[in-house]
Amino acid sequence: VEPDAAQRLAIAERIERLHRDFGQEPVVREQLATALYNATVVEPDAAQRLAIAERIERLGSDVGNLPAVQDWLNEIRRRAVDAEESF
Repeated sequence: VEPDAAQRLAIAERIERLHRDFGQEPVVREQLATALYNATVVEPDAAQRLAIAERIERLGSDVGNLPAVQDWLNEIRRRAVDAEESF
């Protein structure tokens, strides 16, 4: 497990390039959504977490709303709100 938020996002971006360049297979899209979600887990910046959530949301709208993706988006948004309220 990669502990660095920037590295996690870089890995997700590599998956995204492969997805774009070599066909948009559903299984790769799902792995991309997972990688993006994992990047939010250790991302300290609430605004960055929301930006990543928007990317996941776009993926979901392209392929249909998967329940797991919706759960992730709700969790990301909740953590972002919690972080803002703690200031």
